Amino acid sequence: MELMKANIQTMSSREIAEVTGKDHKNVKRDILSMLDSLSVDRLSFERTYLDKQNRKQTMYLLDKEYTLALVTGYNVAFRMAVIKRWQELENQQPALPDFSDPVAAARAWADAKESEQKALSDLEEAKPKIEYHDKVLATENGITTTEVASELGLSAIKLNRILESMKIQRKIGNRWVLTAANLDKGYAVESTFVDDGGKSRHSLKWTEKGRKFINELVEGV
Repeated sequence: MELMKANIQTMSSREIAEVTGKDHKNVKRDILSMLDSLSVDRLSFERTYLDKQNRKQTMYLLDKEYTLALVTGYNVAFRMAVIKRWQELENQQPALPDFSDPVAAARAWADAKESEQKALSDLEEAKPKIEYHDKVLATENGITTTEVASELGLSAIKLNRILESMKIQRKIGNRWVLTAANLDKGYAVESTFVDDGGKSRHSLKWTEKGRKFINELVEGV
C-alpha cells in the first residue's frame, strides 16, 4: 500500500515513540514484527529521515488501522496516548487545493478520488490479516526463549537469568517454569517434544502476550 500516494492520514514510528515514551528502535522492531506476521511488504511503509547528526535513518508510516493493530499489544497508557493522538489528527482540517486554476483543481479532485478508492480497497484487503493478527495476540502460540532473546539482542541464557532475577520464572530440575504469581496470566505454555533419544521432554514456550510482556519488561532494565 502506497500510503503517501493515497493521501491518507498516517502516524510515523517516530511519532508513536514520542507519544508512548518508547525508544524509536523498539517501536520499529514491533512494527516489523507486526508486518511480518501479516505478510505485508515492509518496504511500502518504510521512509527515511535525517537525525540530529545528519545521518540517514529509517522510520515507518502507518495508517490508523495498522497503528491500532500495533498498539494492541502495548499497555493501556500507551494505547490511550496513541488513540488521543489519532483524534487530534482526525480533527485537523485538510488543506484545500488551489481553485484559481480550474484544470489543476479538477485534476487534484480526480486524483484524490482515485487515491481514496485505492486506499479503501487496500484497507479492505488488509482487514482479514489485521483481524488475524489480533487473534494471534490472544492465542497460545509457542515461541522459544531463544527467539524472544534474539529480538532483544540477548542470548537465551542471559534472558533466562534476567527473568529468573525478576522472579518471572524459576528452574525445577533441568527446565524452566513460571513462578506462581505468573501462572494464570497467559504468558507461556508447556510444550512437549521427543528428543533424539526418544524420550519425552517438556519446555516452556512463550505466547505472543508473553513475548510482548518480556519485551516491555527488559526494555526498562
